[in-house]
Amino acid sequence: MYDLAKSQPGFLGFKSVRQELGIIISYWKSIEDILLWKEHTKHQVTQAKGINEWYASYDVEICLVERVYSM
Repeated sequence: MYDLAKSQPGFLGFKSVRQELGIIISYWKSIEDILLWKEHTKHQVTQAKGINEWYASYDVEICLVERVYSM
């Protein structure tokens, strides 16, 4: 999905952590770009596979990042 997501309008980046729990974060320029990604046919097919075959449950959070800094 990363290669597909990075080719979409508004894609800013992606982070993934996999251990006992898998966490994937994708960053987008706008809520409109997020909605376009959510509605992308290949993304929906993969989501359905996740729901039906891979995960017993999952959470989706849509958040606004107002500031990021590192030290």
